[in-house]
Amino acid sequence: MQKLKDVIDNQMSLDNPLVLLQQRTWLIYWGLFVFFNLSPATKGREALVQLCLYQPSYLNAIQTTCPHVLRYLSAAVVVTSSSKRRNYIKELIRVIEQERYAYRDPITEFIECLYVNFDFDGAEKKLKECETVCCVKTPASSFSRCAR
Repeated sequence: MQKLKDVIDNQMSLDNPLVLLQQRTWLIYWGLFVFFNLSPATKGREALVQLCLYQPSYLNAIQTTCPHVLRYLSAAVVVTSSSKRRNYIKELIRVIEQERYAYRDPITEFIECLYVNFDFDGAEKKLKECETVCCVKTPASSFSRCAR
């Protein structure tokens, strides 16, 4: 994935910013599949968080073309066991608040209830909604266990 990222960032034509944005968006989608399917020991989800939260051009791609990826990014932050998790959550909250107008779902609302509004009852309700959403999209048991 790193080589593909380097090709996109360094060798793609800067003449056409739309093509560059599309390529970054595709890399994010491919990254979701790759990073969520790696074992926790390989720190795949942490690599996804690093790519999406700390690379401004990739965060811009999410904000511009695929804000629904915030759902998966939020789940990745919740289930990561990294010592940097607290920093990830701070950055994620900033992005969720910024994109609140463009995208909301139970997972991003759970993060917002818990860390922004400190509404623990609301967070508990959103966690139950997350379990129904996660059953289809991501492993619910991992998300619920880590979120609790």
